[in-house]
Amino acid sequence: MSGLWVHWVAFFVVVVQVPCRACDGHGDATNDSSNSDRTHFRRRPLFRVGSLASPELPARRLVIRGASVIDPQTNETVLLEGVNWYMSYFHGSDGALLAQALPRANVVRLVGVLWDNSLDTKTDCLAPDAKDAGYLKPECLQRLETAVRAAQRYGVWVIITDRSEYGAGEDYPLHPDVFHNATLRNQMMTMWRFVAGHFATWDGIAAYEIMSEPRSKIVPQAQVAALMQQGCAAVHTNDTAPCVVGPAPYYKLWQYNATMLLVNDTNVVYTFDFFLPKLFVTASSPSTTYPTTLPCDSVYPGWTQVFCPHDTKSPVIVNRDWMTTLLANYVLSFRAKFDVPVYCNQWGVHHEVSVTHGRLRYAVDLVSVLRSNAIHHTYWIWRSYKKQSWGYELVHPFDNGTQALDTNMLAVLNGTPSAERVKTQE
Repeated sequence: MSGLWVHWVAFFVVVVQVPCRACDGHGDATNDSSNSDRTHFRRRPLFRVGSLASPELPARRLVIRGASVIDPQTNETVLLEGVNWYMSYFHGSDGALLAQALPRANVVRLVGVLWDNSLDTKTDCLAPDAKDAGYLKPECLQRLETAVRAAQRYGVWVIITDRSEYGAGEDYPLHPDVFHNATLRNQMMTMWRFVAGHFATWDGIAAYEIMSEPRSKIVPQAQVAALMQQGCAAVHTNDTAPCVVGPAPYYKLWQYNATMLLVNDTNVVYTFDFFLPKLFVTASSPSTTYPTTLPCDSVYPGWTQVFCPHDTKSPVIVNRDWMTTLLANYVLSFRAKFDVPVYCNQWGVHHEVSVTHGRLRYAVDLVSVLRSNAIHHTYWIWRSYKKQSWGYELVHPFDNGTQALDTNMLAVLNGTPSAERVKTQE
């Protein structure tokens, strides 16, 4: 790994110097000598690796003050920016590679508690008979530890996230969920108390995300909020780290309203995702470009009653102003009204959306809107599984054991000079 690491122990800071060279495509360096020598500096905390806290020096945590996230060690406001690590795809080198390829990142959203997430009981983390172990399989806890250590070594905060596809209501009533099954709900709360208690002595836990994502379309928002509040209470029984909650269904940002507010807990970050327009970011409509104009029902399928109840074909201009207005109307208004932090936990553009169709321009616009409005955010996804075709991932492992980086998107996320040229590239 290229770069210079200087440890400034007195202030618990790591200064990271990583050369960031303009690249093109899937990792081939360009001949642009004007950018090849540029370096970018990131100050990161110096975390103790593993469970090393003591009463004299407790585990390092972030603190919520109104709508701000504060690092009490420095008393500085922190804007969390980074990527999603999905536990099934995690690789032991990901901490080092993240520090090298994306030095701007200071957080990973670790989708690592895959609990009641699969019908395959051999691979799922739910252990229904293991109350003393938090209804969590020991191998799942070990994998969590490995991933957290990988982030700690490079001063990257970790949001420990539960993904419970079935527990969150994906297939109810064919499969029980935590909203309708008291036993399963109590097991989830026990799990969260156990996980929070286990990691309470580990540096760098930014937050615990209670459920990604509430999937039920029939459970009232107030009931979802009550479940989230119960989960936060379970976490805060054993750890002071904030919890992360979001609206049903599927973290839709237009579901931000007073009903989802946890009125008895201010140690909370409110989250949403941003995969809009779906037909563009998923590459499901190969002819769609960005910026563009689309009919309302193509931009908000299934939600026209919110955005265009009288004319579902009314035109929507999809551009940076549209992003700004959408976030302002829901997320930023919620933040301002209730003085709480907000966080975009997932956004991304499928690699099959070409540069000429606007993939990078979309990314540049969204990142700039998120940053200019101080909205915490993590890109989906850092690494995927081995395959030949690309998806959303920044690190693509091929079937033959090699891997490549999406250096164009990394340049956007790093805010490097090559990102500033994406509009002219198109």
